Amino acid sequence: MGKMIYFSDDEIEFFKELSFRIDQGGGMAWIEELVQKDKIDIYMNLCKKIR
Repeated sequence: MGKMIYFSDDEIEFFKELSFRIDQGGGMAWIEELVQKDKIDIYMNLCKKIR
């Protein structure tokens, strides 16, 4: 059986907002704005888990 991955509430909220922005056709500037709002640590942790 595979290893379980757990996501924090902050990571889930970030992913939901990121998915919404992508779904709305947001360009890279819109997505970069999300990452720069003191959420770079959340983004990096999420990337590590998804990899």
